[in-house]
Amino acid sequence: MNEIITTDGKDALALQRVEIDTQITTAKKYPRDLELFQANCRAMIAISPDVAASCNYCLTKGGKEIWGPSIRLAEIVQNNWGNMRTGAKVMEEGDEFIFVEAACHDLESNVAVSVQVKRRITDRKGKRYGADMIQTTTAAAISIGIRNAIFKIIPNVYVQHFAEMAKKIALGKPENFQDRVKKAFAYFQNMGISEDKILERLGIDKKTQVNGDHLTTLQGIATGIREHHTTIDNEFPERMKEPEALDSAGEPKADDLEMSPEDHERMVNDADSGL
Repeated sequence: MNEIITTDGKDALALQRVEIDTQITTAKKYPRDLELFQANCRAMIAISPDVAASCNYCLTKGGKEIWGPSIRLAEIVQNNWGNMRTGAKVMEEGDEFIFVEAACHDLESNVAVSVQVKRRITDRKGKRYGADMIQTTTAAAISIGIRNAIFKIIPNVYVQHFAEMAKKIALGKPENFQDRVKKAFAYFQNMGISEDKILERLGIDKKTQVNGDHLTTLQGIATGIREHHTTIDNEFPERMKEPEALDSAGEPKADDLEMSPEDHERMVNDADSGL
């Protein structure tokens, strides 16, 4: 016969403390090997140029390019760092913003951090997103929060080393460079961005002028948009003609959103295809 045991809040908290204490004890007994950590991270990043391309994001702010290690890179270093707990929860869903708190606990060093992330859930005209888009935005905020927490625990010297290594691997073999350029342009053109707008964003006149730095930028922008660090319209202003204000149902048209559900779904479907 199955016995059902119920616990009150205090009992649940006590059980959680026992669980954490047990994990800390285990972590102390089996400490991480930093050389193995680095070797495993390098091996995972080098699986393919597409995986490497997803390890950095790029966004434009104040006319400058800002780079950062991506959620994908956070997953790689977390899995290989070991002896770590992560988690996140929604603190508040307001009229305009969603607030998320994420935490990371290094069980071996017993260092813990928590970070908060705020994401807008209204479009450019102030209209609140629908339920599906709010769910998508919330999921993105949770992922970004966990990423930020992980990178507050794992030393930056490792993170930056892996990030720079990933940029080089993402270019692929020299003989395949033009194919990767074509793939990158096709990726953005599939989202309604013309070749002229892509060239304008890169600051060049012709596709034949694309070099390794340009390709790296396109790869970083793609990851940045996919991970909700930036938006299509922020990176490619006036990418298409202005849509009508509302569709037949009275809802904002897809292109009126900072990132439409259609754009997001397309990038989710393309996420593993890389550039």
